[in-house]
Amino acid sequence: MKQKPKYVNFVGARLVEGQYRNMCLKEGDILTGKGSQISYYIAPVFDSRQEQESWQSLHLELDSSACRVTVLAAASDEEYTAVLNNPEMSFEEKEELIRTLVCIEKVNTNDILLTNLCGRYFYLLIKVQGQTDAQFSFSGAKMEFPKNTFLEYFPEVYRQGNDFFERYISVFQTLYLNLEKEVDTLPDRLDYEKAHGEDLIALAEWAGLHKVWITEALLHGGEDTLRRLIACVNELQSAKGTCSVLKLLMKLLYDRDADVLEYYKWFEYIEKNPQLLTTYRKLYGKEDTVSIFLDEEQGKLPDREETLRMQKAAAQVLPIGTKLRMIPIRKNSHLDTHCYLGKNSRLASPAGMQTDQVRLYGNLVLR
Repeated sequence: MKQKPKYVNFVGARLVEGQYRNMCLKEGDILTGKGSQISYYIAPVFDSRQEQESWQSLHLELDSSACRVTVLAAASDEEYTAVLNNPEMSFEEKEELIRTLVCIEKVNTNDILLTNLCGRYFYLLIKVQGQTDAQFSFSGAKMEFPKNTFLEYFPEVYRQGNDFFERYISVFQTLYLNLEKEVDTLPDRLDYEKAHGEDLIALAEWAGLHKVWITEALLHGGEDTLRRLIACVNELQSAKGTCSVLKLLMKLLYDRDADVLEYYKWFEYIEKNPQLLTTYRKLYGKEDTVSIFLDEEQGKLPDREETLRMQKAAAQVLPIGTKLRMIPIRKNSHLDTHCYLGKNSRLASPAGMQTDQVRLYGNLVLR
């Protein structure tokens, strides 16, 4: 395009700055209302700072089923901000004032072409009415200027007094510009450090992350955890089936330093002590089983539901036919429980000590 388009967004705090009647402000800066009453919204007056400014298009984010929505878009070189902000002036009177300007009126249309408007100041009024049980929500508006038309690329004979051709070609112009916007935003959408929301989830799927991992990442750590997964996707995919990937996955998803025990590591010891084979198989399974040890956090072990989710996530990197067993371990061992040196048990030599009205915690031997 010969002129780079500019955009004005009436969303969030900018949307709330406008005037409204019979509308309620909901969480997320969304205006809602019912069709049983005539509702009005007047956007803040926008100053383009350019006399005889031209305007291109207006898009509304407005869900208004079973309602009649009248949109008035106007432009003028004269400023009526003070008049429109007058609290003693009714919305009906303000509507009549906007109608006296060079104005475009549309009904039940969310995309409006503004190429017939010209003026420094832009005015927008929305009027909603409908059936008694009808409801609507208004989350924002986006306006584009200055006027850009594909007629500039046609011979002069097409540009003189040919309003129908301009409106006809605007259909293809809109398709082209929307595609151009998507192309312009593609680098940010493919950057996992900048992408958010649905774009970040789509990027994670494109990178090859399993849906289970994406769900668990968003559940436990949000988008930051998902970004860490995407950053390590090469290691996760290229080393599947190894202990290092299992440990990495548990660290990325749950921030846990997991220990992994494979069958051959304990079977070499059991060969010399066959009387313990039954006990070890109850603990760690058979030849096709891999065990992961989970430490307690803040005095709590993961519950059954959380353990099953962790097991399902870890299973995505195991070789086909391999089973996974999650073994939760408390920090302190007790009688008749299995002890792991370095995990929940320590070899110690009790030493004597004295106390002077001090209460002590821990495994201490007092003399």
